[in-house]
Amino acid sequence: MTNESHNPQAVYEARLAQLRAACVAHEKRFDHIANARLAVFAVALALGGAAWASDGVSWWWILLPLAAFVALLVWHERTARERTCAKAGVAFYERGLRRMVGDWPGDGNQSTDRLEEDHGYALDLDLFGEASLFELLCQAKTEAGE
Repeated sequence: MTNESHNPQAVYEARLAQLRAACVAHEKRFDHIANARLAVFAVALALGGAAWASDGVSWWWILLPLAAFVALLVWHERTARERTCAKAGVAFYERGLRRMVGDWPGDGNQSTDRLEEDHGYALDLDLFGEASLFELLCQAKTEAGE
């Protein structure tokens, strides 16, 4: 193992770079699939028009672009989910890096619902509110998660 594997900041930066590259790749693939879906739909419309206009083209030919469209639809949805996961990973590692360099205050949950102001040490300990321990550690997205 190298020395970099023991440096959390270097590991986070490397993983962040990988996830950003994955986001770009997913975005490109998402756009390409969307364009392919549009092209397949246009082919299906052309075949439908040809089948309607003449007896030489069978309606059964529409099943080919329809099957391709459904396959592209499934692939598009999977790519969208992968893109969403990669974006969530980027946000996670960006927040982790901000925490490591001390640039985290004002970035997290600043809830003061649990703050007991009449407690003797509550305000001195900075447990809740801006730049508090709760803001630093809380990753919850819902009230129940807090």
